[in-house]
Amino acid sequence: MIPQLKKIIYSSFSLLFLAAATIPASGAAEVQSPNQKSVAQAHSVEEDYPFFIKDLDGIPVVSGSGGVAAIGEDAFPVNVPEAIPNMAASRYGNGKVVLAGDQRYFSLQNNQEPLSVLSRNILMWLTEESVINNGKGTKYTGRYEEALTANKTLKLITTSEDLTIDPSLPVEVVKVDKWDRSSLNPNKYTVALIDESVKESEIPILEKYVHQGGNIIATINGGDLEGITRNTPVEKRAKLGNWRGIRISEHYPVQNLLNKTGLSLLNVKTNSSGTLNHMTPDAIKENHFLNRLKQGKEIEDGVLGFKDINLGPAGTDNEKKKNLLLSVLTETLETITIDSPLYNWAVKEAASYGKVQFPIKKGEMPYRNSLLNFQFTHFSIDAGNEKSPYADEFPGKVSEAAQPVQNKKISINLGNPDLMYTRALPSKNWISTGLYAPPGKDFTIKVPEGVENVSVQIGSHDDELNGLSEWKRVPNIVHFKKLTPGTNVVSSPYGGLIYFIPMMTNTPDQQADFSISGAIEAPYYEIGKTTEQEWQNIKARGATTPFGELKGEKLIITLPSEYLLELEDPGRIMSLWDDIIMDYDRLAGLDTQKEMPNKRHSIPFRIVLDKQIKGGLMHAGYPIMVPIEYGSTNYAASILDESYIKNNAWGFWHEIGHEYQQAPWTWGDLGEVTVNLFSLLTQEKFNNPSRLLDISNGKDSYDRALEFVIDPNPDKLYKQLGNFERLVMFQQLRMVYGWDFYTNIFTTYRETPDDRLPATNQQMIDTFVTIASKTAGENLIEYFSKWGIYCSNDTQSLIESLNLPKPKTGIWLIREEKK
Repeated sequence: MIPQLKKIIYSSFSLLFLAAATIPASGAAEVQSPNQKSVAQAHSVEEDYPFFIKDLDGIPVVSGSGGVAAIGEDAFPVNVPEAIPNMAASRYGNGKVVLAGDQRYFSLQNNQEPLSVLSRNILMWLTEESVINNGKGTKYTGRYEEALTANKTLKLITTSEDLTIDPSLPVEVVKVDKWDRSSLNPNKYTVALIDESVKESEIPILEKYVHQGGNIIATINGGDLEGITRNTPVEKRAKLGNWRGIRISEHYPVQNLLNKTGLSLLNVKTNSSGTLNHMTPDAIKENHFLNRLKQGKEIEDGVLGFKDINLGPAGTDNEKKKNLLLSVLTETLETITIDSPLYNWAVKEAASYGKVQFPIKKGEMPYRNSLLNFQFTHFSIDAGNEKSPYADEFPGKVSEAAQPVQNKKISINLGNPDLMYTRALPSKNWISTGLYAPPGKDFTIKVPEGVENVSVQIGSHDDELNGLSEWKRVPNIVHFKKLTPGTNVVSSPYGGLIYFIPMMTNTPDQQADFSISGAIEAPYYEIGKTTEQEWQNIKARGATTPFGELKGEKLIITLPSEYLLELEDPGRIMSLWDDIIMDYDRLAGLDTQKEMPNKRHSIPFRIVLDKQIKGGLMHAGYPIMVPIEYGSTNYAASILDESYIKNNAWGFWHEIGHEYQQAPWTWGDLGEVTVNLFSLLTQEKFNNPSRLLDISNGKDSYDRALEFVIDPNPDKLYKQLGNFERLVMFQQLRMVYGWDFYTNIFTTYRETPDDRLPATNQQMIDTFVTIASKTAGENLIEYFSKWGIYCSNDTQSLIESLNLPKPKTGIWLIREEKK
């Protein structure tokens, strides 16, 4: 008998979302129905959808709104820019839910603007069946239509501080601190507005509220939830447990609630804008996620071709359809929780493919690869994990002869400075243990009493490769977990080096003794601590784990153990890297002996060597990510080669330089430019010729740059130059005013109060030209205009009022001489 996916019918509309589909021979899988079936009278999309479009020519697309999905049999998409919905609705029990990917979709104002009309329509649909005080003389009603026409008021309850409603409208907003059974009564409040702050303990309360006839509006941009940026409040970071790697499917209980009701948030945003035409019943069916699953399976089985499906705007070609289908399937499955009716089915269906071979080109099999992506993203480091069949391929094998440690004491400093004062990239703080978690095996961590807001992370390779078109390894192998005082048992299906991460910042120095049992000692060298004899013992022990670490004072390098163990004198190599970074500190005006905000923090940078990284030849961040091999270059060997470090390591110098770039003077044209001041500094340090003198097509960077500078065109723009030609300008300023010129600029930006820092590109230009002129002691307005950088009239007046002399010569014409 051929296994089949369950046929799901949307109420009386009788739309077949999933037809029979052959499952790979290794096993059957079935789409499970929601735990609680609807008990309300069946309704059709033909009855529900017109509520949303009443008095509208079409539904506006809010640019940057988050993606959502209709994944349940009683759910339907409401608005679909290109391929992924940004609004969907569902019936659940006796209640209803509307999920929109942006707060602006519930902008309830007393006007006829499209978003206001849409907000009215949302309330009309949600409350049309309410029986609270209908037609009675009381002040309140549960139906918004009656509130608008009968001089009554609708009560709306929320925990959100951001909700604002036009006070002239008949809506009374009741704000509460939390969701509890005493306040959340569907007989008192017809509508509740929720956001991403819903707690796990509140899910049963909200679910019961809807099931008994309450209605929910959720305006949440899922595209904002997983990213942790320099602007993310530290309290949120501490609550979630990490500075990166947050998952909608795991860390936001609101997703569990939405999944129960047949809706889902996606970690994606739409770039579309404008107004969409009303959808036909066929278009609504077409864009239901269950239908897209069915189409993906039938395309993979050869039953359908991409030409047979409607996906994307009219005229979308087959290649584009393939990419859109891959995006819809991947993004939706990636974020579903265990409470989704699809979860257990997806687990079984993904497992039915067995172990697949890498590399994987995602676009070749959208259905299969979206399920594999689901499998790869849905793992934890809770106790009891089985070893992944991919673990031996990467990160690699752990020696069977390696003996696990018992009660290994790890003493760490929980002090964690907030580095935003540097105006540079925010730095995380992975504290190395020198220990490795064997894949698929439990190990224990004992946390001292009173220690909170500390996470454990397993693995170093935290580049998540899901968005790449090709995977050379499993795209997600690193995960974390918040620790609690006492004994914590954890395991990873992939294994990896073990780190502790303090989550709160600006905490005082505090030594805490953790202990670990069941992990393996990795090859690990720490400058100033590991003795020569200890290093020889480590070398003799061999590659017990696939990766190890070298720790200097200012840099930690994580790389395959086979390269690390070839070093006879790791201290010499790490001292060299420390010396380079010390020069970077001096250029940036940072020193451990200075007072804040010019004090050099104690957290080392990190470089991790990986089989595949998510972008670029290398990329900055914490950690800096570098491929083990790229083309003919073996970077794992090169990073330990003294001659290479001194003469050819521009890529490494460059990426470390990114860690120092200050945001307030890195406007759009400078992201890959000012970073190379540090690379030029290092070239000079080791007496290497300037890269600006390299010849390409018969000219060096100065030749091309100076042609631009002498061009009298008043409309020329700096951004028209290449990055190395732009760098010439900064090198000219260095040649005229010295390296201290930049040290003083870095210092000035750190010492500028937050509320006086520039925000827009033009403000950044104005501020930089002003600071540069003051630092040089000369009026540089003309100099920068020669380079196509123009400050505002107000800034010109300000600089002129300083009465600074102009440069005595045309400094925009100077250049380095070839050696």
